[in-house]
Amino acid sequence: MLVKFQDRIYAKSQIGILVWDHAFQNFRPCESIVWNPVKKIIEPMYGVYISEIFDRDYGYGDHRVFCTEFTDKYLSQLDDAAEITNPDEFWKWTGQKLK
Repeated sequence: MLVKFQDRIYAKSQIGILVWDHAFQNFRPCESIVWNPVKKIIEPMYGVYISEIFDRDYGYGDHRVFCTEFTDKYLSQLDDAAEITNPDEFWKWTGQKLK
């Protein structure tokens, strides 16, 4: 369920891929996983979840309650996240199509 890739912990859920956010101490939803050509890394794209900085649900959209409950359920498993080091394997894990 939880995997670690490039120093981030990811999870799959019924609302999509979630990313562990150390600052929020919570899982947060992301729109997709993308290649950042400037930094040359694969990273989450939060998109609509961070489009309005003054939104009460900034970073969560309509999923704050879901993410909090998900975090409560899986917090104890963070240290057990299986590490994926190969970018191709991680991309397969996400289930996303190449664009």
